Amino acid sequence: MQARIDQMFRKRNIEEFAVSILEDMDGVKWARSCLGPIANRDAPNLKCYGCNEPLSFVKAHQSTRNGIKHDVKSFYRHLAGLRPHCSSETLAHKAAKHALEIHKEKWNFYFPCGICHNPIRIEMCNQYDTIDQEVTWKQYKLDIGIKREDHVIGAIEVLVTHTSTASKLYDLTNDDVAWCEVHAHRVLDAVKKNTFEVEVAKCAVQICDHCIEKEKKRVFQELDRELMRSAADASMLRQKRQCIIQKATSQWQQMTPTESHNDEQKKWILLTQYVQKSVITKASELGLCTEDASTHAGELLDGELILHFGKHKGRTLLSLQKEDWPYLLWLAGYNFGTMNDRGKAEKRVATNGSKFITNELETEAKNIVQGLCFNCQGDICDFDKQPWRTWCKRCYAQLRYN
Repeated sequence: MQARIDQMFRKRNIEEFAVSILEDMDGVKWARSCLGPIANRDAPNLKCYGCNEPLSFVKAHQSTRNGIKHDVKSFYRHLAGLRPHCSSETLAHKAAKHALEIHKEKWNFYFPCGICHNPIRIEMCNQYDTIDQEVTWKQYKLDIGIKREDHVIGAIEVLVTHTSTASKLYDLTNDDVAWCEVHAHRVLDAVKKNTFEVEVAKCAVQICDHCIEKEKKRVFQELDRELMRSAADASMLRQKRQCIIQKATSQWQQMTPTESHNDEQKKWILLTQYVQKSVITKASELGLCTEDASTHAGELLDGELILHFGKHKGRTLLSLQKEDWPYLLWLAGYNFGTMNDRGKAEKRVATNGSKFITNELETEAKNIVQGLCFNCQGDICDFDKQPWRTWCKRCYAQLRYN
């Protein structure tokens, strides 16, 4: 001791000297009593949280050593002859756990909301729950375990220097075990001030109910706006597509050779068609247009008839064979493929829309549907010998007798 004092005086470090004296006096800030951890006051049967040995209370006083006066705060000292090395980290950790256990019904924990920063009250236990230290749960040890009917429903982890592992907190959350992590010094300060209100460092709840509802409302509003934007984009896309089809149809009509064109004009029109078809073919190879779009354009360039009215305006007759077979039968002069009482296909009923069907269009539609069953679109056997037939034998039997 004297050697250390001599060395410190040689360095002229008075502050280090004062700290060293306090360490040599074996001071302990918190002591265990039957009422829980206490500081700065005397009580019977005081023991050390580190070594569980008896302690004596030393009041605050002024001490003089080697002519130097300094104030000494009140502390707890081990009995004479006992010089254990009790870690301050261990003392604080055990004292905080003891305080949580002994005052279980007094504690009020809260955590600031991650959005609005208002305190979130954390209910850890009630008067019927039991609290124990060092509770075994799965492969972990809980600093404070809260049990209800022998089932762990909550956990309080005491933080001094090392936080709880992420896997431990994840398993607690995954098993619906309420948990929070508190600093030991905040627990002990709440005991000292007799407030028993502590802000936790971590907990399973990060956002208050009000902010959760507010965030849900915001997300739903954003989804509604996204749906409205998608619907508006789809409507605009349909309008643009229809406009392109109408313009292409008008241009195609102008490029289709008619009897009014002379031979020289017909040659230039055909040349323009071949150039456009080559461009579309190359665009399809480069992936610049879809297969359906290139097929439809190819049909137009090959001179296929297209509709200039109705719900399939701008489509070719061949495309209707897959998309809308009954509509193609209507264009061909039949009543959408229905059968009368005598087993024959009904003729088309005159309507406002039928007046737009030209003879050329009806003839082309008939050429497509001839030889195909009006019901299943399958080939009709012996159609060359019986060209009046409109149904195959199997579909005719089903439609006629069922």
